[in-house]
Amino acid sequence: MTFFQGPRAIVVDASVAVDVIDDVADWADRWEGWRVAGAQLLAPSHLRLEVANAFLRGTRRESAAQVGHRVRLLFETG
Repeated sequence: MTFFQGPRAIVVDASVAVDVIDDVADWADRWEGWRVAGAQLLAPSHLRLEVANAFLRGTRRESAAQVGHRVRLLFETG
């Protein structure tokens, strides 16, 4: 019997995604490391909504246009 170890799986929530978009050094570096290592990034299907909500209703309260742009940036990174 042989065992196969698949790619590392990372579960991402809105708080991580917001920090990646904001280029918080620690999280941005981790995200890049996971990408380079071929890790499988898992997120709930409603992640876009959670991220948008964090920007719209969070401490900074950004405009809808700014939020749309920032959410697009996140999902363009893969």
